[in-house]
Amino acid sequence: MRQIRLIGVDLDGTLLDTDKSISNRTYSALQKAKEQGVIVVPATGRPYEGIPANIRACELLEYIISSNGANIRRLPSNEHMRQACLTPNESVAIAHLLEEARLPYEVIWNGVGYAQQWVYEFMMKGRLDNAFLPKYIRETRKQIEDMRAFLNDGQKQLEAFFVITREAEHQAKMKEITQQIADVDYVYPAPWATEITARKVNKGEALLHIADTLGIRQEEVMAIGDSGNDIELLRHVGFPVAMGNAEEHIKQMSHFVTSSNDDHGVALAIERFVLQPDEL
Repeated sequence: MRQIRLIGVDLDGTLLDTDKSISNRTYSALQKAKEQGVIVVPATGRPYEGIPANIRACELLEYIISSNGANIRRLPSNEHMRQACLTPNESVAIAHLLEEARLPYEVIWNGVGYAQQWVYEFMMKGRLDNAFLPKYIRETRKQIEDMRAFLNDGQKQLEAFFVITREAEHQAKMKEITQQIADVDYVYPAPWATEITARKVNKGEALLHIADTLGIRQEEVMAIGDSGNDIELLRHVGFPVAMGNAEEHIKQMSHFVTSSNDDHGVALAIERFVLQPDEL
């Protein structure tokens, strides 16, 4: 019988419902899992400071993965367990190529998102088919005047670039850019966005780093996700679970499809496969 000892769970579209809250049923399932000694780790593409304060302060959590795997922190101390960043030279080169291609982008440094004013205003106008985004950007992003000056000090090791690639031609340009720079990877966290990280940095690799540290085997790890930047999270674990609201290719690669994020999907998966492990 398989025993689940570690669970990696995406935030948006997974642990959080449409109102960006954790349902009472889901919180109860997390609490019962912790009582059984199971460790639950949120894994998100958000920078650390973009994670809701109630998640960062949640007493049920011991670790949190942010910036799509580039940053792992211990809670509640906020101590860095590991950072896997782009080098300063890589960051400057990527920024130069993005600007040549006229692609709007922001950078993630030390858990905070930074964007030039025109990019900030672009995202604030709500042109990305995401009603939540303007409020999120306003509360979590810092504006800077000159990105080149910001990066050219040669000191900043960025966790990620977040690039707006709403059109097909933008995505094609993005693919060309990543092919010109060694040691980077990219994922699509949303239909209109691309994230660039250091090579082999992703949520799944970060979750297994935690598992290795704790002496937990891959087959004892479950992950739950819904979108493109959850692919590696699900690939790396022994028991991948897709949300009912997940993209179709996410469902096809999973061992189980739970209910949606608005119908307690995370709770259902934990109740069935962790609290009642005879289902595995």
